[in-house]
Amino acid sequence: MDYYIISGNLGHCQKIKLTKSDEKGVILNRNIHVLGEKIEIGNTYIYFIDDNLQIPQKLENTIPANVQCSRTIQLLDHFNLLKFKSNKDLGYTVFLPDHEAWIDLDLTLDYLLNNLRDLEKVVKGMIFNGLIYDDFIGKTTLSNLNGEPATLKRNVGDSHIIVNNGDDTLPISFDSEILFKDGVAYPVDTVIFPDSLEITMDDLLDTIDASEFIKILQLLGLDKLIKNDHYSFLVPTTGSLLIENITSTFPDLNYLKKFAALHILPGESLDKVLSCEEEIPTFLNDTHLSCRKLASGDLMLQVLEGNDHEVRITRKGFTTAKFKPTKSGLLLIDKPINPSWLDQPNGPIHLHLPFVAILIGVVIGMLLLSLILSCCFVYAIGGKRVDDENTPDNTTASEQTPLLIEGTSGTNGGSGEVSRPMLIRPSYNSTSKSHLSVKSNKSSKSTKSNKQQVAFSANYSEHSSREPIDLPAAHQNNLAQQNGFSRDPLL
Repeated sequence: MDYYIISGNLGHCQKIKLTKSDEKGVILNRNIHVLGEKIEIGNTYIYFIDDNLQIPQKLENTIPANVQCSRTIQLLDHFNLLKFKSNKDLGYTVFLPDHEAWIDLDLTLDYLLNNLRDLEKVVKGMIFNGLIYDDFIGKTTLSNLNGEPATLKRNVGDSHIIVNNGDDTLPISFDSEILFKDGVAYPVDTVIFPDSLEITMDDLLDTIDASEFIKILQLLGLDKLIKNDHYSFLVPTTGSLLIENITSTFPDLNYLKKFAALHILPGESLDKVLSCEEEIPTFLNDTHLSCRKLASGDLMLQVLEGNDHEVRITRKGFTTAKFKPTKSGLLLIDKPINPSWLDQPNGPIHLHLPFVAILIGVVIGMLLLSLILSCCFVYAIGGKRVDDENTPDNTTASEQTPLLIEGTSGTNGGSGEVSRPMLIRPSYNSTSKSHLSVKSNKSSKSTKSNKQQVAFSANYSEHSSREPIDLPAAHQNNLAQQNGFSRDPLL
């Protein structure tokens, strides 16, 4: 339901929004509640309300908290457009793109932020002289703040309004309608571009690092397609082209022609990419791209007639070409579509590596080879030293060879030699239970000495396979001393 109050700013009656529900009753302008029953006096009805009913406030103060139009308000304030001037009591209709609408512009927004005059045209193109309320039906022509006429049309039952014969379709409704002191506003999900604004493919290419891609197109004579509104482009950055060694200095022109054709989208191909269809024509004859949408919403492209290599669309931007049935724009991709991804008969694999990559590979290979050789050299020298230290005496060991032989050690060139036993059969194995006992040529020994002999024999082995071996007396004495007792009672 609509009612009217007098607005000094507009110079004529302005609507009051009245909503009614079973739970909240009657509400005026979203926040004024009607209390109790009406009082009827003649032809007049009196209602009580819970607060003063005032005319709507400034635009920036009347936007509900759940409407995400802060970027639009900031731009209006930046260009001093929140102070609405008198327009012969026509009032204003303002369309407020939400946050997502600006984000969707992507590269186009980058261009606008770098060209504030064009951005100002866009912002002024969202404000129309005249009032379009939610109950508008029919067709009318209003001018925007750029002074350009715009046709607005709405059919019965439609929840949207058509601007400029279908160039933009904007949703309007009673619920979304925002009344402010100078007119009415609607949050929308689209940014309106005025007819006076022109954003070309050259403008979009200037916003990204596409210098090497443009050089390739110029080399092949395909740069003229940049001026043609019927073509769109998949553009890899210069950095990714240098990594893949696909540059304007590449000697194989046929290879570059295939590369360029794979990145040119004719006709409606751009719309097919945005719709993520399975067969998207390219400028290369009989070659198509296929699109796959990730759960994150990102789009992946691969050659339909090729292998499984994919590229990711990272950003997008569109021109403002008029009188064109399809969109024109560019899609920035994370790496180039390599012509080698096309299906080919079995044959040798050709790698296209840049000279710098080859040079780096050679240097790394030489360093690795030097490291390996150094490790082998150190291992060989170290192993030789260990072998020298572990090499046993040249004395041949057998079952007849004594386990202990005479050894000497001393200082000062061998002076002060002391006889010591040396073990030369460390791997001696015993198999029988015969005991090794030390034979003595002296028969008159004390009982204590005999017990020590028996203990020494038992300490040697209980599995000796041969009879005890006669040892010289000096050896016996040394062995006895090492085992903690004296072989000769006199020592």
